[in-house]
Amino acid sequence: MPSTRLAPQILDKLDPDHATPAVGYLLSEENQDTGSVSVVGGGLVHRVAQFQNDGVTFATPPTLQEITRSWPDISDMSNAKPGTSRV
Repeated sequence: MPSTRLAPQILDKLDPDHATPAVGYLLSEENQDTGSVSVVGGGLVHRVAQFQNDGVTFATPPTLQEITRSWPDISDMSNAKPGTSRV
């Protein structure tokens, strides 16, 4: 038996039977969500999301000083919204 660091009461809840219904739903026609991330394990099913702010765009590679000056705007999450990909 492989060694593990998880407690037996946690391992017991990692049985695939706990995740299979969520996977079935995600694959079903009833599911209308796209581009979301769900975490399933240990009897818990929940959605997680990445959030982002508007950030700061630099026309050229920024210097350390420019990053330092801009850090309040870079890190301000007061108007955060769900993350998107620019790619």
